[in-house]
Amino acid sequence: MTMTREDVMRELELLPVWTLNSTWATQQTSPTEMQIVAPSEVLNNQAEVVENQVEVIDKQDVIARPIEVEPTPPSIQGVVVEVKQKVAWMLYCPLDEATDQDALTLLNNMVRAMQLLSTDYLLVHQSETLARYQSANTLLFGLEAAQALLGKAVTFEGTTEQPYLHDESCCWVVPHPKQLMENPSLKREAWQIMCAAKAHVQKAASERLQQT
Repeated sequence: MTMTREDVMRELELLPVWTLNSTWATQQTSPTEMQIVAPSEVLNNQAEVVENQVEVIDKQDVIARPIEVEPTPPSIQGVVVEVKQKVAWMLYCPLDEATDQDALTLLNNMVRAMQLLSTDYLLVHQSETLARYQSANTLLFGLEAAQALLGKAVTFEGTTEQPYLHDESCCWVVPHPKQLMENPSLKREAWQIMCAAKAHVQKAASERLQQT
């Protein structure tokens, strides 16, 4: 028998011998076992794979990137405007009702002498109360009261019958009852100022009636 070149090399173990792996062979599907898949099913399967990939990408994208939350615009809070109660006359006289009984009695007598209706005036002893009311006419008893409301220093130099204008209100400064008790000569001046204030209001009311 004639040996070929390949046989000689195989005998000398110079040519590798390839054998079929039986395990791999048994796992292969024979042509009779192959399933025929319609083209539409192949497209549907590909679409499902693409959707699954997109879903995975979306989930990874949400996890990888921080969620951007738009800043909440600052809430606009309504401005509450306190409506002031209107009164015809405001009488502001700072004193302690518990300890200044004599001065309070003198003050009440002065107010009664003006013959004001009880519904037309409000007697106030605390400056905090002033902010809640809007008066057309104001009597300020004492320089302390004048400074608190008008925001400027006021001095008594003779009889001051002309009003100070403040916040749409005509204001007159009258000596404080304590000052009148210490210096009774000032009572005449105080009374003149109060009478001038009342006359000014009556004149203004009369002019308004004539205009109508």
